Amino acid sequence: MHLATHGILARPTATASFSNTKSVDFDGVDDFVDCGQITSLANASLFTISGWFNQTTLDQERFMFGTYTSVTNLIACYTWSDGKMYIDLRNGAISYGQFDYSSVVTAGQWFHLAIVYNGSGVDNASKLKLYINGSLQTLSYNLTIPTNINATQGDFRIGCLENYTQEFLGNIDELAIFNSELSASNVTNIYNSGTPTDLTSLSPISWWRMGDGDTFPTLTDNGSGSNNGTMTNMVSGDIVTDVP
Repeated sequence: MHLATHGILARPTATASFSNTKSVDFDGVDDFVDCGQITSLANASLFTISGWFNQTTLDQERFMFGTYTSVTNLIACYTWSDGKMYIDLRNGAISYGQFDYSSVVTAGQWFHLAIVYNGSGVDNASKLKLYINGSLQTLSYNLTIPTNINATQGDFRIGCLENYTQEFLGNIDELAIFNSELSASNVTNIYNSGTPTDLTSLSPISWWRMGDGDTFPTLTDNGSGSNNGTMTNMVSGDIVTDVP
């Protein structure tokens, strides 16, 4: 005898889609986000930093992010009044790369930046790579890039550098740190033709969505590092809907 069975079929669970709807607006005066000490940057020989930026104007030195221990021990990315971007990596000496900022991006427009560092590279070009909107840039260097960066003592700040007053003016979104040298294809995928995308599969150490899923004044670290950021000298209205 055949017995019919009757049951309730479970509906498949929908996968939440990635959505980017917020960024943080910095006033260029005293706004910054303090993310504490990033342990993966202590004596780092490999890292990648990725983020989206919309700078209001190219008027003076403006720090985008960085960590500071001393004038000879820091990681910093900033623009200068000459219209160039500088990547400053110091471990006992001043070493940096630069490129002609104005020829790559325009003030008032969103762009994606990725800094890829591998201290074991055979020359400056293999130690430090810079991608803008997914494209590898040609850098010039003033000194030899160090083989590791000892940035353990300083707090990582978004929108400024500790002990400096030249804060960022504009919007920052989807900033992430990886303890690996991301490949060119990884960077291309992050750029995603100009639309931010989910970074989970790349296992970021820290990933601040800059407003999405956040409650002022805390910017949640969506990576594995548990380094929540604190919006400092800012108001809830600095989380805005201007995004790439």
